[in-house]
Amino acid sequence: MNRFALALAVLVPAAPSTAFADCPASAPRQAKLAASDVARVRVVARAGSLRITGRPGAAAIEARGTACANDAKLVEAIALRAERVGDEARITVEVPDGGWTIGWSGTSPRLDLEVDVPANLPLEVEDTSGEVEIADTGALRLDDNSGELRLRRIGGDVEVRDGSGGIEIEDVKGSVRITEDGSGEIRIAGVEGDVVIRDDGSGGIDVSRVKGSVRIDEDGSGSIRVRDVGGDFEVGRDGSGGIDHEGVKGAVRVPERRRR
Repeated sequence: MNRFALALAVLVPAAPSTAFADCPASAPRQAKLAASDVARVRVVARAGSLRITGRPGAAAIEARGTACANDAKLVEAIALRAERVGDEARITVEVPDGGWTIGWSGTSPRLDLEVDVPANLPLEVEDTSGEVEIADTGALRLDDNSGELRLRRIGGDVEVRDGSGGIEIEDVKGSVRITEDGSGEIRIAGVEGDVVIRDDGSGGIDVSRVKGSVRIDEDGSGSIRVRDVGGDFEVGRDGSGGIDHEGVKGAVRVPERRRR
């Protein structure tokens, strides 16, 4: 197989629809790539919702979605592509920048995307805006600008950088590392490794059922609640909000003025 094996999306034109008030014009998009010898998957999404699901025994990586914009011409400019680069499969959404981004008053162009991958395959994901749901995959690296994040049953380490929006992480076989979170609640439960939150701007933090240690380097504002931790619990710097902990088997190190 060539180093670059490109599978272009099936672009199916559709007449403008008024079925949804926020989507005056829409059309389906599809892309598919064989999963044989693929070591990891990279997904680059843009505006719109994103759902990635691991499927046991899947022989292909399949992406499908709905392109949405204010009129049919803008819909035609939204593309979904799949390509193979070495042992990496790439799914890419293209929403070209255009004049409508300045002073735009209609529906912003977006692609609501669903991707099925072989279960437990490692992922690297970039997303700009919209809700993100990822489940039953391998190790995950996620870079997200805004929107709610829900990550469940991840079969390896999880690393997240998030601009804004709530984060829910549950049932992780590895460790969880949040390098940066601008705003929004963080809830983490059921982690077999450690939990590290490097920098959290605002919003409450709730962490429970962690076999390893929990470390929060810097928290701007919002309460911190930690329960059922097999290792240590440490908070470096906390701006405002109380710190509650129970069931920590290791050492506890938190700022004195925040202890409860």
